[in-house]
Amino acid sequence: MPNSASPANVSLSTRFHTWLSAVPLATRAVLLVCTAVFVLAATGAVPQIVQHGAAAPYRDLTQPWRLFTHMLIHEQLWHIVLNMMTFVPLAAASERAHGSIALVLLLLELSLLGELVHVAIAALLLAAGFPAAYYTTSIGMSGVIFSLLVISIHRTANASAANEQRSLCAIFTVPSSVYPWALLLVIQAFIPSVSFLGHLSGILVGYLFCLGLFDLIVTPQSIVSRLEGSVLSQRGGFVASSSSIASVPRSSPSSILHAFRNGLSETWASFRGGLQHLRNRLFGSSPHAHGPAYSNLPSNAPEPDVEAGASESGDKRFPGTGHRLGG
Repeated sequence: MPNSASPANVSLSTRFHTWLSAVPLATRAVLLVCTAVFVLAATGAVPQIVQHGAAAPYRDLTQPWRLFTHMLIHEQLWHIVLNMMTFVPLAAASERAHGSIALVLLLLELSLLGELVHVAIAALLLAAGFPAAYYTTSIGMSGVIFSLLVISIHRTANASAANEQRSLCAIFTVPSSVYPWALLLVIQAFIPSVSFLGHLSGILVGYLFCLGLFDLIVTPQSIVSRLEGSVLSQRGGFVASSSSIASVPRSSPSSILHAFRNGLSETWASFRGGLQHLRNRLFGSSPHAHGPAYSNLPSNAPEPDVEAGASESGDKRFPGTGHRLGG
């Protein structure tokens, strides 16, 4: 008689519940809130949730709740699925390192700062004669996700994080130091309707945070400890704060630039090698190929034939258009 508790007989809902219960409290709460808001918007239960909650540079400063509410709103299923698949592991890692209360405060700070940078850039474009960005609305968590991504690379206890390889769309890998920028370009290329400025603002805020420029507005550890005495601390999955994120050593501009330069060089070399490999597979080896282009080929790749003498070398509710902070 088969064991009813065997992995093969466990229902999908049971597996999901087991996975969800293992997610730290704050990350789980944000996931559930985003899901609930998505359902309310998709079913029309709250028909004006996007209209009144979306980020809009021309309204953000007079309706400041938009600086925070936009990150909780998603309209399309693919939008919330992609964002939450990226958000949960990033946020859970930060929560386990710094605590549940600290993560909630960090998300609020990143949302606020990211949208203020977005407003500033849009205002500059408006003054320069490009008004579209200023009158564009945006929703989604991915601006904050980009900030968390940069922070996880450049302001972490893992000193080698910037040199690690990350998978880009499960197609190829790039160094972590250039990953946010590569992801920004890939998302924009495949989903041009997303908010480029929203994503870019998130990246910029992440770098500024890594440099320690926002440490003064990070909630003091004494306040975090006081908040941890609330009833929330009794909930399952709550993570007590062990250290403030502000206590993590700051990155220097030179170290960030050095890591980015090295990552860019490595990515370019890998890209050239990949193109050369593809050309050889499609058209065969070229007698005019230069040796260095093959430095990144796998050991089983065909050797190039080099000649002996060769050298080496809009919505009506808004006046503008709308974008989703996707990806």
